[in-house]
Amino acid sequence: MRFHISQVRELSTKILESNQSDISNPLWFTKLAKRRRSWARKRITSSSGSAILEFILLALPLFIPLAIFLTNVSQASTITADLQNYARQYLRAYVTSPDTSYLQQRMDLINRAFEENFFKKDGLKIPVGVNLICTNTPCLSPGGLIRVEVHAFSSSTGKTYFVTATGSAGPWRNS
Repeated sequence: MRFHISQVRELSTKILESNQSDISNPLWFTKLAKRRRSWARKRITSSSGSAILEFILLALPLFIPLAIFLTNVSQASTITADLQNYARQYLRAYVTSPDTSYLQQRMDLINRAFEENFFKKDGLKIPVGVNLICTNTPCLSPGGLIRVEVHAFSSSTGKTYFVTATGSAGPWRNS
């Protein structure tokens, strides 16, 4: 047990004042021990420091699951935002393509960029599944709606994500 220097001085001065420090008296040590025990008992039963103990025992076990939950929500929303951006860019590259001969090059470029910059960091299984659904035939005919569906599995979260993006081939387009 640790004592503050002022407490030790106070105890020693009390002992010297009461003439109980005489070594010839065998009871001086037991009286000192009793005083220390009573001081320790008061120290233990006081509420000093109980707020820290309550925080450690009650608040920390509640904050740890909360932090884990918020981290998982943040990671899931980041993955969803990255996949949504991928679907929009895929749709944009498809709709703005002058003709189908450039289409594969554009899609490969988008796939490479997203795989290197986002999908590996998000822990997504590569390649990501992409479906194109068109309302008109041919798909890039004027006024037709095009829907891109992206589905991916994340090994870091263990979840499957599904996002969509919808756009149209403008009426100005030459098929």
